[in-house]
Amino acid sequence: MITADQWLDELRTFKGVRFRHQGRGGNGIDCIGLVMAAAQNLGLDKDAHHKVGGYPHTPDPMQLEGNCDKYMERLPYNRLQALTLQAKKGDVVLFHVEKPGVPRHVGVYAGRDHQARPCFIHSYAQEDRGVIEQPMTTYWLSRVHALYHVEGVER
Repeated sequence: MITADQWLDELRTFKGVRFRHQGRGGNGIDCIGLVMAAAQNLGLDKDAHHKVGGYPHTPDPMQLEGNCDKYMERLPYNRLQALTLQAKKGDVVLFHVEKPGVPRHVGVYAGRDHQARPCFIHSYAQEDRGVIEQPMTTYWLSRVHALYHVEGVER
Protein backbone atom coordinates (compact mmCIF):
# COMPACT_ATOMS: atom_id res chain seq x y z
CA MET A 1 0.00 0.00 0.00
CA ILE A 2 1.32 3.44 -0.91
CA THR A 3 0.18 6.77 0.44
CA ALA A 4 -1.80 9.29 -1.59
CA ASP A 5 1.21 11.62 -1.38
CA GLN A 6 3.49 8.96 -2.92
CA TRP A 7 0.91 8.44 -5.69
CA LEU A 8 0.74 12.19 -6.36
CA ASP A 9 4.53 12.50 -6.29
CA GLU A 10 4.78 9.80 -8.98
CA LEU A 11 2.17 11.57 -11.13
CA ARG A 12 4.14 14.81 -10.72
CA THR A 13 7.26 13.18 -12.20
CA PHE A 14 5.43 13.41 -15.53
CA LYS A 15 4.93 17.19 -15.32
CA GLY A 16 5.94 18.82 -18.57
CA VAL A 17 5.67 15.62 -20.64
CA ARG A 18 3.82 16.63 -23.79
CA PHE A 19 0.36 15.33 -24.63
CA ARG A 20 0.32 12.47 -27.11
CA HIS A 21 -2.81 10.51 -27.95
CA GLN A 22 -2.47 6.97 -26.52
CA GLY A 23 0.93 7.95 -25.12
CA ARG A 24 2.21 6.00 -22.13
CA GLY A 25 5.49 7.60 -21.08
CA GLY A 26 8.20 10.18 -21.41
CA ASN A 27 7.77 10.62 -25.19
CA GLY A 28 4.20 11.78 -24.70
CA ILE A 29 1.23 10.78 -22.61
CA ASP A 30 -2.53 11.17 -22.63
CA CYS A 31 -4.88 11.51 -19.67
CA ILE A 32 -5.55 7.81 -19.03
CA GLY A 33 -1.96 6.98 -19.97
CA LEU A 34 -0.76 9.21 -17.13
CA VAL A 35 -2.80 7.23 -14.58
CA MET A 36 -1.70 3.89 -16.04
CA ALA A 37 2.00 4.80 -16.29
CA ALA A 38 2.14 6.09 -12.70
CA ALA A 39 0.36 2.96 -11.46
CA GLN A 40 2.78 0.75 -13.33
CA ASN A 41 5.84 2.69 -12.09
CA LEU A 42 4.69 2.18 -8.50
CA GLY A 43 4.02 -1.52 -9.02
CA LEU A 44 0.29 -1.04 -8.53
CA ASP A 45 -0.50 -2.67 -11.85
CA LYS A 46 2.26 -4.45 -13.71
CA ASP A 47 0.11 -4.79 -16.86
CA ALA A 48 -1.30 -1.24 -16.87
CA HIS A 49 0.26 -0.26 -20.21
CA HIS A 50 -1.60 -2.99 -22.04
CA LYS A 51 -5.04 -2.75 -20.48
CA VAL A 52 -6.42 0.29 -22.24
CA GLY A 53 -5.65 1.07 -25.85
CA GLY A 54 -6.92 1.27 -29.36
CA TYR A 55 -9.35 4.08 -28.73
CA PRO A 56 -10.19 6.88 -31.17
CA HIS A 57 -8.69 10.35 -30.91
CA THR A 58 -11.97 11.58 -29.42
CA PRO A 59 -12.45 8.88 -26.77
CA ASP A 60 -15.62 6.85 -26.86
CA PRO A 61 -17.27 7.85 -23.58
CA MET A 62 -18.67 4.37 -22.98
CA GLN A 63 -15.24 2.81 -23.52
CA LEU A 64 -13.49 5.33 -21.25
CA GLU A 65 -16.04 4.99 -18.45
CA GLY A 66 -16.15 1.22 -18.94
CA ASN A 67 -12.37 0.94 -18.60
CA CYS A 68 -12.42 3.13 -15.50
CA ASP A 69 -15.14 0.89 -14.03
CA LYS A 70 -13.17 -2.22 -14.97
CA TYR A 71 -9.75 -1.24 -13.63
CA MET A 72 -10.56 1.06 -10.69
CA GLU A 73 -13.04 1.12 -7.84
CA ARG A 74 -15.92 3.50 -8.58
CA LEU A 75 -16.72 5.71 -5.59
CA PRO A 76 -20.06 7.24 -4.67
CA TYR A 77 -20.42 10.73 -6.11
CA ASN A 78 -23.26 13.19 -5.59
CA ARG A 79 -23.28 16.05 -8.11
CA LEU A 80 -25.22 18.21 -5.64
CA GLN A 81 -22.35 18.20 -3.11
CA ALA A 82 -18.99 19.89 -3.49
CA LEU A 83 -16.30 17.64 -4.96
CA THR A 84 -13.96 18.61 -2.13
CA LEU A 85 -16.37 17.08 0.39
CA GLN A 86 -16.31 13.77 -1.47
CA ALA A 87 -12.90 13.33 -3.10
CA LYS A 88 -9.72 12.44 -1.28
CA LYS A 89 -6.21 13.21 -2.49
CA GLY A 90 -5.25 10.72 -5.15
CA ASP A 91 -8.76 9.91 -6.37
CA VAL A 92 -9.18 9.73 -10.14
CA VAL A 93 -11.81 12.11 -11.51
CA LEU A 94 -13.70 11.35 -14.72
CA PHE A 95 -14.90 14.49 -16.51
CA HIS A 96 -17.31 15.26 -19.31
CA VAL A 97 -15.85 17.99 -21.50
CA GLU A 98 -18.26 18.79 -24.32
CA LYS A 99 -21.63 17.34 -23.28
CA PRO A 100 -22.97 16.52 -19.80
CA GLY A 101 -23.04 12.80 -19.20
CA VAL A 102 -20.46 12.10 -21.93
CA PRO A 103 -17.13 11.49 -20.14
CA ARG A 104 -13.97 12.09 -22.17
CA HIS A 105 -11.18 13.05 -19.75
CA VAL A 106 -9.55 11.96 -16.49
CA GLY A 107 -7.35 13.69 -13.95
CA VAL A 108 -6.21 13.00 -10.40
CA TYR A 109 -7.41 15.11 -7.48
CA ALA A 110 -4.36 16.57 -5.74
CA GLY A 111 -6.00 18.24 -2.74
CA ARG A 112 -5.90 21.97 -2.13
CA ASP A 113 -3.15 24.41 -3.02
CA HIS A 114 -1.72 27.16 -0.77
CA GLN A 115 -4.75 29.33 -1.66
CA ALA A 116 -7.16 26.54 -0.62
CA ARG A 117 -8.24 25.90 -4.22
CA PRO A 118 -8.91 22.29 -5.23
CA CYS A 119 -6.26 21.12 -7.72
CA PHE A 120 -5.67 18.24 -10.07
CA ILE A 121 -2.97 16.67 -12.22
CA HIS A 122 -3.75 15.75 -15.82
CA SER A 123 -2.53 15.56 -19.39
CA TYR A 124 -4.72 17.67 -21.61
CA ALA A 125 -4.49 18.09 -25.38
CA GLN A 126 -5.26 21.81 -25.13
CA GLU A 127 -2.33 22.51 -22.81
CA ASP A 128 0.96 23.37 -24.50
CA ARG A 129 2.82 22.47 -21.32
CA GLY A 130 1.71 18.80 -21.37
CA VAL A 131 1.11 17.20 -17.99
CA ILE A 132 0.24 19.94 -15.52
CA GLU A 133 -1.07 20.47 -12.02
CA GLN A 134 -3.63 23.23 -11.89
CA PRO A 135 -6.55 24.55 -9.85
CA MET A 136 -9.93 23.02 -10.63
CA THR A 137 -11.76 26.05 -11.92
CA THR A 138 -15.54 26.28 -12.08
CA TYR A 139 -15.20 24.88 -15.61
CA TRP A 140 -13.69 21.62 -14.30
CA LEU A 141 -15.73 21.38 -11.11
CA SER A 142 -18.95 21.64 -13.13
CA ARG A 143 -17.85 18.77 -15.37
CA VAL A 144 -17.12 16.03 -12.81
CA HIS A 145 -18.81 12.83 -13.95
CA ALA A 146 -17.49 10.17 -11.53
CA LEU A 147 -14.81 9.42 -8.93
CA TYR A 148 -12.53 6.39 -8.76
CA HIS A 149 -9.97 4.89 -6.41
CA VAL A 150 -6.80 3.17 -7.59
CA GLU A 151 -6.29 -0.08 -5.71
CA GLY A 152 -3.14 0.00 -3.63
CA VAL A 153 -3.31 3.75 -2.85
CA GLU A 154 -4.37 4.61 0.70
CA ARG A 155 -7.57 6.59 0.82
